[in-house]
Amino acid sequence: MSPKLLIPLFALAILLSACTTSVVTNEDRELPMPTELEGLRDSRSTFTGTLNEVLSDSLFAFVGSKGDIISHECKFNEFTTEVVFDNGMPVSLTASIAINSLETDTGKLTAHLLTDDFFSAETYETATFESTSIVMNKGEDFTVTGTLTIKDVSNEEVITMVINEEYVQASHTIDRTAYSIGGPTEGLKAVNAAIPLEIKVELQ
Repeated sequence: MSPKLLIPLFALAILLSACTTSVVTNEDRELPMPTELEGLRDSRSTFTGTLNEVLSDSLFAFVGSKGDIISHECKFNEFTTEVVFDNGMPVSLTASIAINSLETDTGKLTAHLLTDDFFSAETYETATFESTSIVMNKGEDFTVTGTLTIKDVSNEEVITMVINEEYVQASHTIDRTAYSIGGPTEGLKAVNAAIPLEIKVELQ
């Protein structure tokens, strides 16, 4: 191949490999500062009750990718979370996500993801998660087993979470094909089956 052809091809490869877009900011990911938590942990160490999300300071994001070339980091702007504590220990966690609150970097992509090709938002307005067990691993690290329902399809998910009376934090990957989201995983229009999730919910 001519060296003159290799140069633009190499430049194109670099461009494509860096094609990642996001609507998530560093501020979205910030956790409460340690100074904000001083005195709270001791006073709530035997806390029994229910805490809910502070939506303005919370994040539910996911990444959709086509191979290693194109990635879109998206988020839902409306969701509810309820964490029940008994004597300082989380015993129940439920969440509900408004699918139509989806935000991506382009209106065209948002509209496409809400169609029957992906989330079928007109038919299935919410996705839900309901814990069935919460087991402490160490300190504030817990294994949360629960039922995730998307598009009226329910599957068990086992998620490692950090849970305390101030926030819930987790990273988890789901298989979109298990929830009938999207099309083929192979071919020119293929979208990766693995969808990484990023969750940060501040509580009050």
